[in-house]
Amino acid sequence: MNQTSERAQNVAESIDAAVQQYCEERDLFDTVTKGDGFAIWCLTDVFGFEKDDAIDALTGAKGDHSMDAIADDGNRLIVLQAKYHSQDWSEVTKFQTDARSVGAGTARLPQALRAPATKIRARRESGLPIEYFYITNDRFTGDDVVKIANLGEDPEIRVLDLDGICDLLFERESQRPVNVPAQPAVIHPRIKPLQFADSLVFPVSLREFSRFVSEDGKDRWLFNSNVRQYLSRSKINEGIRETAKTSPESFWRYNNGVTIVVDDFEVRSDSLALKKPQIVNGCQTSLALVKVMAEMTPSEQEKVEGDLLVRVLREPRDDERERITQFTNKQNAVKGKDFYALQDFQKQLKTRIGRLGYFYEIQTGSYDMLSRSAKEALRGESRFSHLQWKRKDYRIPAIEAAKCHAAAFRSKVAAC
Repeated sequence: MNQTSERAQNVAESIDAAVQQYCEERDLFDTVTKGDGFAIWCLTDVFGFEKDDAIDALTGAKGDHSMDAIADDGNRLIVLQAKYHSQDWSEVTKFQTDARSVGAGTARLPQALRAPATKIRARRESGLPIEYFYITNDRFTGDDVVKIANLGEDPEIRVLDLDGICDLLFERESQRPVNVPAQPAVIHPRIKPLQFADSLVFPVSLREFSRFVSEDGKDRWLFNSNVRQYLSRSKINEGIRETAKTSPESFWRYNNGVTIVVDDFEVRSDSLALKKPQIVNGCQTSLALVKVMAEMTPSEQEKVEGDLLVRVLREPRDDERERITQFTNKQNAVKGKDFYALQDFQKQLKTRIGRLGYFYEIQTGSYDMLSRSAKEALRGESRFSHLQWKRKDYRIPAIEAAKCHAAAFRSKVAAC
């Protein structure tokens, strides 16, 4: 079995175990309960929601218009359709149609869905992002993959099968993309870069940067080290796109620019060769520009005169990518818990707690990547056997541990 297949098997077993435990807790094993268990696993292990919030996000209504869960953490609004050991292309297209009608306010909804539907419409009208996901733990066929690619964007539905889930979890865990080409990526600066220490600073034309991002499928791996991915309908992106369209000559004045981390770079006569580049800050700017250019004809693109400031940093140490990612995203709406996996203290805790027979999960979904033997090796510490332990997997999510620690410190243990 190759590494990819083993990874998929590990995740599949974690999903089945989580669904089984959810059903046992309720003593219900029908299709609806299993589907709810899978939806909760998706929200907690893929998207990082806490379990109580994931349970509250379940719609639990007949006539749910394909929306099994609607989860809001103050930053993201995720609308989820989860199919446990089931998938059909017609369900994907129905989900998109239902999502469109709910967002437009034309759907007749049961009482339980009216409040979240109002929130969906309010965010849509305000230009705030809404993320729609269709997720199954089955696999799509070749024909389905082609259909998904041509699904359209009204609204945009992100479709994940078992392999897609595995790729997402693995890339998040590694903080590195798994499919970066070995061949250096080439970008053409407007002028000769300013070079000092292990960094370069230079302007690049908007057209050239758009080409750099979109050429050869770079947009599929160029942002894997970015803590926050593209928010397609945010007000910030609308502003970026409007400036690029109407005032491209002033773009560099209004935009903070882009930070690219590389393993190495080579300054050539009229270009730069970047080895394994990753945009760690500027995802919104980059893909907003790509969208603007894609909407223009070639002749319109030629008339665009504007520049973007780019900073390229060579990594001198193994941990530098994580530090750069953390500090360059400080000004963005990224939650503190998103940075747990970057902190040395949390990594040390993970090692120490691991010696006690528990898995300290500092990165959402990392437990699911473990092999069956690694999970079975977790047996806890005999000194704590008298304590009630509801979890069967000996997993300790870092955010839950932090809450319990704070509750004990404040003598409010009931809070956890």
